[in-house]
Amino acid sequence: MAADKVIDGYTITSDTTDTATNYDDDTSVAQDVTFVYRDTQAPTVTTTKTELVSSKDGLPADEAAFLSAVGYATTDNQQYGDSTVSTDYDSVMNDVKADGKAREVTITVKDATGNTTTKTVMLTVVDTAPVSQEADVQTAQKNLDDLVSDPNASDADVATAKEALEQAIQDAQT
Repeated sequence: MAADKVIDGYTITSDTTDTATNYDDDTSVAQDVTFVYRDTQAPTVTTTKTELVSSKDGLPADEAAFLSAVGYATTDNQQYGDSTVSTDYDSVMNDVKADGKAREVTITVKDATGNTTTKTVMLTVVDTAPVSQEADVQTAQKNLDDLVSDPNASDADVATAKEALEQAIQDAQT
């Protein structure tokens, strides 16, 4: 008899209704057993950033650019079928642009059997108005916006660039 095979993400459940102690050993009659594997493991979602900080002009243009900017990746044990990804980036981006308040963007991944995982990334905008045309503000804004499109930019680099932009805005207003 072969050893049990373990497949990550699958659980074997047996529902046996035969309670007889003697089994039919008539080899002339085929006895088929079918095992049904059900995927119970949700996909995983990772990002290289937990927060995306940008000026209004530097925000990713669409969902695909946002996912690239935050270093999105997903894995799943699913062998057949594809996972789908969706976000609420477009609506969150419009809200953040409108009022400047930071909000979470939810990334949702659903595999072919319906298992779902979500991850959130904070979206923060630094408003440069009314001093956005000042040279120091423009330079600091460009430095921050360049980091937005780099999924490998560290949180420390982004924080430093955000602080520099905020300081340039404050200096320009005084």
